Amino acid sequence: MTKPITIFSGATGLNIVEDPVRIPQQKNGLSDLQVAVNVSIDQSLRVNSRRGVSRLQTGAFHSLFCDGGDCFVVKGDSLFQVGTDGSLRGVRSGLTEGVRMAFAQVGDRTYYVNGYEKGFLEGGVSHVWQKGEYNGPETNRVFDGPIPGHHLAEFSGRMFVSQENVIWWSEPFHFGLFNKAESFVQFHSRVRMMKPVDAGMFISTERRTYYVEGVNPKGWQARQVAGFPAVEWSDAIEYVNAADLGFEMSGLCPVWASPEGAILGLPTGQIFNLNKKKVIYPENARTGFGCMVGLNFIHGGK
Repeated sequence: MTKPITIFSGATGLNIVEDPVRIPQQKNGLSDLQVAVNVSIDQSLRVNSRRGVSRLQTGAFHSLFCDGGDCFVVKGDSLFQVGTDGSLRGVRSGLTEGVRMAFAQVGDRTYYVNGYEKGFLEGGVSHVWQKGEYNGPETNRVFDGPIPGHHLAEFSGRMFVSQENVIWWSEPFHFGLFNKAESFVQFHSRVRMMKPVDAGMFISTERRTYYVEGVNPKGWQARQVAGFPAVEWSDAIEYVNAADLGFEMSGLCPVWASPEGAILGLPTGQIFNLNKKKVIYPENARTGFGCMVGLNFIHGGK
């Protein structure tokens, strides 16, 4: 009796780098896919049909955000709260149209900026994010209010706001006070991304990607970790645990897209390219989107 031969038992991912006829097959029937349309691969390497989608709203929406709290999205000149049933409720109008909105979730508050306007959302209501009142030892320092920058990140009790090529940070645990004379770091080109981890922050400019270590930004020294930038807005809001991906460490890791592939930032400040050997990315991609669905990083760029 002839012995059965396993032709295919699972997939190890999509491979558009190698010649399709040269993609190797392992003895156990595992191989890369030459083409993948509307499928996903689970942790057991089984190929499954991707779950369908239902249209909830129509229109030119952008800047969808949800980080454990309420969900928000922008359309036209208005900011909407997205209900659990997909319904929309307007929370602010009169915004500058055609620009992306950045958000940062801190407790029950969701802070937002778009380069022109700023504010925070709490209890489904938009509030003015205004200058706070200094209460502390006598000082000669001069404080300003929040800056309507382009990207936001909360790290070690401070709010970080990027505006063009400068990152400003607030006083500790006081997001309404910014000492613009001292509390900033400047880069050579526009900041595209800020992603905090346990001991520091990954920062991308239009040219390179850096890691800065330390909970006090006044002692930061930027260490280049990649000679290429992130694709702006491609970073997923959700983080993934390094241990769940097979790394011998724990800690939450950010994920983003770059011209060189999908990048995972480790809690220790290193980066790991997830798919450079298998997927070719457009070198001129500047903006995009990204999100995590389980352990799947769904992303794109243009």
